[in-house]
Amino acid sequence: MEAEAVFLFTATFATEDGMIIFTDTVYDVQGLVWRAAINGGMEEIPGPQALLFPVPGGGPYECSSDMLVIDAVGGTGDTVYLIFFRQP
Repeated sequence: MEAEAVFLFTATFATEDGMIIFTDTVYDVQGLVWRAAINGGMEEIPGPQALLFPVPGGGPYECSSDMLVIDAVGGTGDTVYLIFFRQP
């Protein structure tokens, strides 16, 4: 199963000792398209329009003028990289 979605996050943040800490996080997430692998093919199917994908409370990060990358822990315990781009 896969989904296309739009995630809009706003938050207050601070940095300390190479870590980023988010507070007062507000997000709006909309699921646009859901697809499922059925009998060897991909089909669009109905699915929930609300998705929960919260920003981690904090972690190691890298940033530039247009991008923020946060190292987070995924469901398997492996490191995943959350990549955010600055919007005009």
